[in-house]
Amino acid sequence: MAILNDVSEKLTQVGQTVTQKTKQFAETAKLSAKVSEEEKKIKECYVKIGQLYVSKLTAEVEPEFADLVNELHVCEDNAKKYKDQLKGLKGYTVCAKCGADVTVGSAFCNTCGAPMPVLTPVENTEDGEDASDENAEDKVD
Repeated sequence: MAILNDVSEKLTQVGQTVTQKTKQFAETAKLSAKVSEEEKKIKECYVKIGQLYVSKLTAEVEPEFADLVNELHVCEDNAKKYKDQLKGLKGYTVCAKCGADVTVGSAFCNTCGAPMPVLTPVENTEDGEDASDENAEDKVD
């Protein structure tokens, strides 16, 4: 009988240990999730602070921020260029007056009525330079 009591006691201890470890694991998972959530909020705050700082910049940028601000402006310009290229592939252009999307080939903007530029073909000279003036767009009268 002593053997059965020992086995029963050991099984009870093992069960309690497993229950305790399971609770610890669950609590660890909950806390890890909370840490991740707070770290995500911290990153979002840093992004908002940075956006606010850049929006408040004047012509003078502090030297330690100059490279980052310049990189930011280059990335913004590139993103705009790529968006414009996407619109071109989809058959749209942007109205210079109001910024609305207009179907390529339209004579006027559907939103503000501004005349849309008509693109003229660009001629290349023998040295590869553009023979036309820098602005190869003519406005519709």
